[in-house]
Amino acid sequence: MAFNRYLMGFAGADGNALSAANTGFSNIVNTGGSGVLSNAESNPVGSLAAVMTASVTSGGHYGYVSGMSTNNLSFEVLFKIKTEHSAQAAIAWGGTGSQEWEIDYNPSTNKLEFKDDGNTTRWTSTSTLAADNATYYWLRGYVVNSATVGQFHVTLANASAPSTLLEDYTSAASFDTGGTAYTDLRIGPKCSTGTQTAVLVVGAWGYDPAATDLPPIFSSDGPPGSNAGSDITVDAGEAFTLTGVPTDDIGVASVAWKLSGGTVGTGNTLNRTAPITLSGTTETYSFEVTDTNSQMTSDSVVVTVRAATTRLHNGTSVVGAINKLFT
Repeated sequence: MAFNRYLMGFAGADGNALSAANTGFSNIVNTGGSGVLSNAESNPVGSLAAVMTASVTSGGHYGYVSGMSTNNLSFEVLFKIKTEHSAQAAIAWGGTGSQEWEIDYNPSTNKLEFKDDGNTTRWTSTSTLAADNATYYWLRGYVVNSATVGQFHVTLANASAPSTLLEDYTSAASFDTGGTAYTDLRIGPKCSTGTQTAVLVVGAWGYDPAATDLPPIFSSDGPPGSNAGSDITVDAGEAFTLTGVPTDDIGVASVAWKLSGGTVGTGNTLNRTAPITLSGTTETYSFEVTDTNSQMTSDSVVVTVRAATTRLHNGTSVVGAINKLFT
């Protein structure tokens, strides 16, 4: 599958509590803390950001995606550290409901750490992060699952220059990264022990459970454009053609026509035949455009199908003749 990227607040408004609907996560977990959308966090890729706060002993407030079964998982997080952050806390972690690996922020060193399934630190960033409530970072990772020869690849970049890597580390294949296929990925702070405060601001996140390496580097291009064309009216059983126009300032990766949620075509042009109906109906087709940065936009077109009419020898329609019998 393609890399799935979610910009925080693609739905919702300032002050809304975090939810699956406005973050892209399968669910939000709160074991001690809070989470809210905010337009005051200067998200470099959107108007809103998710402020996640863990504030009790071993507490957490994070989002997760579940239902996977993979041994090769890539992910990314656009984040910044708030000044009141005082706890060593996970930023991203994966496993089977419990942690099998995690990437932590350590406030005593202002560095990131990768920990394996035995909670052993296997990598510490050479770069120090600015916990200044202002500087956003792109963290990208790729983890291969194994109890004996697990490995990982991680990069870090400033959000203002995502292609200029501050860190680019590939591990040797000799770590315990789980041993059981990952079912979930979790993004957001979870404290270790003690009554501490961990505050993470997330501007975007993404994942791919069928990856072979890191996710694509985010570019600051805008979302693609989608034009499904004008609504049309056709007769029952009539062949018709829909023509969509995709646009993007960087490049279009794919297009798809969908009807009732299912894909019915994968090109700009869609050839269809209207259904046979005696009462008339409408069909709404969506033209989805995905760009090379995994951003997706859709536009819809409505096809109105006129009722089928079968005529008698005198030219009267069957439908019309039947109607007259009951009037």
